[in-house]
Amino acid sequence: MVLKQWQPQMCLQKDQLQKIPLWAQFYNVPLELWTAAGLSYVASAVGKPLYADSVIEQCKRLNYAKICVEIDVNSELPESFDVVLANGACFTINVWYPWRPLKCSKCHVFGHRTCQDVATGGTNFVSGQIGNKTKVWVVSLSMDTC
Repeated sequence: MVLKQWQPQMCLQKDQLQKIPLWAQFYNVPLELWTAAGLSYVASAVGKPLYADSVIEQCKRLNYAKICVEIDVNSELPESFDVVLANGACFTINVWYPWRPLKCSKCHVFGHRTCQDVATGGTNFVSGQIGNKTKVWVVSLSMDTC
């Protein structure tokens, strides 16, 4: 979910996002890179580093670095990458993403997987039973424009 600051007369419509902030967890980061500049360098392998969580900034957890990065819709999210230190030592840094956004490779925006999802109105059917009656709920993702 991406939030925007509310403003008077704001039009509530879904933006066609091409960049989005995303949390990434970096494992096996060498101690030499546990600085603001070093972690920024590591995170730049995924996207544009925005900020680290407070636990990382206070050096209270060293088993992984959790960093928010801005990713582009055309970028790939690597599972791992290699980093070479100044002394020649090579480390493989593993990356885990708690959440991966839906992205469309056809129209190059975040928010849906294929343009067909948008064309059909994004209608999903969810059924459930209440007592002896079966209820069908229709969830429509289409939004009216202002």
